[in-house]
Amino acid sequence: IELAATRCSLLSPGELLERLHAQLDPLSLGAAEGSTRHTSLRAVLSESWTILAPEEQDILQQCTVFRGAFSLSSAEDVLEPRDTERSLLDILQRLRDHSLVRLDPSSSSTRLSLLRSVRAFAAEQPRRHEQAALEQRHALTLVRQVESCQHHGGLGAWAEFAALRADPEDLREAAARSGDFDDALGVRVLLARAWALRETGRADEAGACLRGARDRALGTGSLSEALRCRVWRRHGLASLESSAEDDGFAMLARSIALADSAMLGSDRVLSRTEKARAHRERNELDEAGLLLEEASEIVAAGHPELQPLLDYEGARLAGARSAPARAELLAARALQGWQVAGDGLGIATASYALGYFALDAGRFGDAEGHFQAAIEAFEALGD
Repeated sequence: IELAATRCSLLSPGELLERLHAQLDPLSLGAAEGSTRHTSLRAVLSESWTILAPEEQDILQQCTVFRGAFSLSSAEDVLEPRDTERSLLDILQRLRDHSLVRLDPSSSSTRLSLLRSVRAFAAEQPRRHEQAALEQRHALTLVRQVESCQHHGGLGAWAEFAALRADPEDLREAAARSGDFDDALGVRVLLARAWALRETGRADEAGACLRGARDRALGTGSLSEALRCRVWRRHGLASLESSAEDDGFAMLARSIALADSAMLGSDRVLSRTEKARAHRERNELDEAGLLLEEASEIVAAGHPELQPLLDYEGARLAGARSAPARAELLAARALQGWQVAGDGLGIATASYALGYFALDAGRFGDAEGHFQAAIEAFEALGD
């Protein structure tokens, strides 16, 4: 604060902040104005750096791979202490004690972050770790976070909402590095980034990520059939949202054909439920019904874990067909299935649907109860 105050007679706060984002040197005093230790922000950080043990310096530098706040579980997946018997938690505590890592005050759970000045200084120091491996662990952790939020597949907007638990700034950085990763990880990163962008209404940027994933999938033979299927499914949905309906339905049909040819059980169901939802939203109810019947046969043949999803989509279709009793029955079955599975997002989704069905039927007390259950289920999901 004292260093910044000396520049306020020349620079506005905004100008000072802009320069701090780019470099550490704007906060400096002449040699006659202060002690050697405290004449610049760089000198202060250098002093803090030198009193750290080598493994502490290494972990602080590894932390710079995160662009936003990160959880302890993410830190444990990404950061790797080297040449020490000390635990990662012990090292992070030490960095916190020196105010080099800070707690994010906006989160109810423990999330850590670095000040920009600390990140910039640490990134300048000689590396003790393999940067490429660190960036791959970082990207893989983000991808797994997003994919764990997408496990419903056909729930669309609900899963997109939950997918934003992954920090969007980190996803942007990972997507920018995707060309340095192997084809499978690169495609998964682009899909994850596109998923998060769609929720924030940035359809053009999401489309660019999906096109990148598609082009990379077309240009390599190393991707698994399951990942190829996911690329076509996601790209098809994005095309439908951008009003390119012919391309969108063609890509969804391609994802179904690919899943069928490779006998990818869950993808066979997910691709059909996504295409059925697209038809339902366009009031093409017969086409949606046929796809759900096909999905039902696949689920019955050996994928009972997807039955709640199928019941949910069936409930939405029954509602569109003005069959309220069947819609509520199927939604209740979906809720029961997700309760047995302990699936919080599914419980919230089915409860929300039951609330609207009850509201349409004029049962306001029932609707209030279902909406309250949905709120509680969403809140239980955490950040």
